[in-house]
Amino acid sequence: MTSAVVIGGGVSGLVAAWRLALLGRAVEVFEATDDFGGAVCPQLLGGKVIDAGAEAMGIARPSGLELFSELGLSDVVVYPRRTDARIATPQGLQKLPPGVLGVPASTDDPLVAALLNEEEIQRARAERDVTITSEMSVDDVVGGRLGSAVVQKIVDPVVMGVHAAASDELEFTTLFPGMDSLIEQEGSLVGAAAKMRGGLGPSGSAVASLRGGMNQLTARLVDACVEVGVKLNVNTPVGGLERLENCWRINVDMVGVSHADTVVVAVPPTVAAKLLATSAPHLAEQVAALRTTSVKVVHLLVHSPELDLQPTGPGLLVRRDRMDVAAKALTHSNAKWAWWEDLLSPHEHVLRLSYGRSHQFASNVTDGLTDEELLAKAENDARNLLGVRKRFYVRASTVTAWPESLAFAAPGHSKKVAHIAESVQAIPGISLLSSPLAGNGLAGVVAFAQAEVSRIASTHQGEVP
Repeated sequence: MTSAVVIGGGVSGLVAAWRLALLGRAVEVFEATDDFGGAVCPQLLGGKVIDAGAEAMGIARPSGLELFSELGLSDVVVYPRRTDARIATPQGLQKLPPGVLGVPASTDDPLVAALLNEEEIQRARAERDVTITSEMSVDDVVGGRLGSAVVQKIVDPVVMGVHAAASDELEFTTLFPGMDSLIEQEGSLVGAAAKMRGGLGPSGSAVASLRGGMNQLTARLVDACVEVGVKLNVNTPVGGLERLENCWRINVDMVGVSHADTVVVAVPPTVAAKLLATSAPHLAEQVAALRTTSVKVVHLLVHSPELDLQPTGPGLLVRRDRMDVAAKALTHSNAKWAWWEDLLSPHEHVLRLSYGRSHQFASNVTDGLTDEELLAKAENDARNLLGVRKRFYVRASTVTAWPESLAFAAPGHSKKVAHIAESVQAIPGISLLSSPLAGNGLAGVVAFAQAEVSRIASTHQGEVP
């Protein structure tokens, strides 16, 4: 039997381990922390279990729902009960038009008209042709085609909320995979957005979660791994990798040495680069050059009768010119997910605020703030965004930091990823699942992990002696 070691027990590592075991590999996972799941993990908020990180999975691509089905989770899949997300502007809150990452699916939508003036609408309708390359930003493509107002007033707050960076900092082809081909087919960016969105409904509806939270996915993946014989280890950081003649030598801190035909490196880029420095220095340099963004998530359990009417729907994204707010997004969790209602007392609400933007904006958001200071800022931001006239009572709160959690896909990122893929394929028995290679979003992470397992399976590996 061939063997595999997976370094990192986040969702990508667990998916890879499970898939490899299903293919008959003897698999062992080494996770440096005391639990599995990475950013898909539970946390307590006033005695209630919440998602500390990711709270949903995109369903525009099939990998997420297919994984739920394979794991026997279809019966607990849930969808947002309210999908009327808002954009927080200096003038107040406006509903987000249906589209793809802010690109509207129709310039005739009244929701677009509510965000743009007449001149800006006419500019968007007179879409201009722009040849797309991998060196172009979202702003270059969307702004060039539809006008800068569409970017600034609609697209940018969505991109910032999802990717923690601005539209002029991120590569279009990475954030909108396959969109360039659809533009050619449909003849316009707006037409391509409508085609890509399909029948997914209002903005905010293209996601799914699990009753009780996405942390249920991690729990089920752990169980699935155990069921197929995967050996799982926590608190076991890997100190180094060495490529021998026909296998890998893995130096595991406090455990010793392990050998495997295949090693799957499912850790952040900085950690991966250190592990690869000796055996694959060129690949290590490439991985070290990948950029990421760190974020913090604040959860508030509040008592507020004013919020019973759910004034902002499921949540909102914050435009950069909303200067009185530091958060980039707010989710009213029990307005978004119906299963929360059975867990909350009358007038109780769960609010989730996201902080952290690219280095261009980070200095005025969380740099140098203690958790207590960030909590105070979050309470003030929530009150301003929700329009609560009275000070609501915060019953419980949490602050969770996610360093290196999001890919920072600057223009040219896709070329870097392609070069890294070539380097990985040139080294026998290795797979690299660092998040910037898969992009942001659980569905992409799952799809990438599964594709890597398929690649590994198609490559003949000798037995460990």
